[in-house]
Amino acid sequence: MSTTRSTSPAWTSPSPSSHPPSIVSLDEDAFIYSPQLSPSTSAPSISPPHQTIHSPSSLLTQYPIRNKMAPKRPASQQASDTSDKRSKTLLSTKDSEIAQLRADLVRASESATARKNEFTKLIERLKSAEQALEQEVKKNEDLRRIYTVHGNTQHFSKRRVEELEVKNEELEEQKAELQQWFCRAQREVVELREQLDRLGRLVQPRGV
Repeated sequence: MSTTRSTSPAWTSPSPSSHPPSIVSLDEDAFIYSPQLSPSTSAPSISPPHQTIHSPSSLLTQYPIRNKMAPKRPASQQASDTSDKRSKTLLSTKDSEIAQLRADLVRASESATARKNEFTKLIERLKSAEQALEQEVKKNEDLRRIYTVHGNTQHFSKRRVEELEVKNEELEEQKAELQQWFCRAQREVVELREQLDRLGRLVQPRGV
């Protein structure tokens, strides 16, 4: 009895209904792997889980890299903070200058008061010396007139008249020198008053 053995080819071509898996593009940043199944396939199939491939841009969006040089606050806020610091620095400097000016004013006032007292005493001395000088000149004038009228040395010697004339010249020189001192003292008093007025305006309270 002969047995007929049927042989089948070792390789068979795929059926036209089967489709290879494909990659469907959803957007430019994500790709989802999804196999395509034949419409004629009735048996349920288990598809692999969806795998999303993220692009570098999406990763940067989800996990941003903090830039050390990037401003932590808006530029307007930084400018405002800088302006506030500058204003505080200027105010502190201004307060220091005002305190220094006030100290200078106190020292100038004390110095001006001392100088004023000195000038007051000097003026009194000048006035007293001027009065004494006027009396001495008047006395010398009287003596000269008496000598001229009598025309002799019976009561006044010629030597005494010469001494009086020399004394009169010395007194005139002293009077001119005292007058210079008096004018200088008056100028310094005026300068000190102007300096005190200027310092008073500098330390004048704000808003006045």
